[in-house]
Amino acid sequence: MTEAERRRYAFRVYEQDEAQAAAKERAKAQAAAEAHVKVKLLAAVFAVFLLGMGYMVLNTQVTVIGYEINQQMAANDELANENTRLLLAIEQATSPEKVAGFAVEHLNMVTATEDSVIYYDAAETAAAATAVRTGMAVDQAALGYGTLEVIDDGTSDGLFGSIGAFWQKITSGGGVQVGQLAAGE
Repeated sequence: MTEAERRRYAFRVYEQDEAQAAAKERAKAQAAAEAHVKVKLLAAVFAVFLLGMGYMVLNTQVTVIGYEINQQMAANDELANENTRLLLAIEQATSPEKVAGFAVEHLNMVTATEDSVIYYDAAETAAAATAVRTGMAVDQAALGYGTLEVIDDGTSDGLFGSIGAFWQKITSGGGVQVGQLAAGE
């Protein structure tokens, strides 16, 4: 090989190396572009997957909360029904007939009659003026357990005034009698 051929061959190798290098660069650029597209596609698929999972989680939470709301509403309805039953039981238990029946049966009480209640006017009866000034005295003998006497002395001293006057009569030896006055007094 002559010098000229060698130079030509060296030049061709150089040209071939340049062409091969340009082809390699194009291949690298194309591979990088394809890899970039693959990464973008993979990121988009992952984003869609995350959005789908988020939707499913939210849908599940809504369903669970709806179920809990239904349970609470059922419990609320049950409590409202129980409240209504209890109110009805209270109304039935506090009816005048039930109270009167319980008083007669368990407490041995009797219904007051016109004869068992005595009204006094203190201005007319001096003995009644010395009786209890609180307004009531109970007689244990009448009807087995007692009778209610209503004493009206026409004063309005109030509670403390009545207690004070009563205490003064007791401590002074005035002989205050509590209960029903005997027939001769």
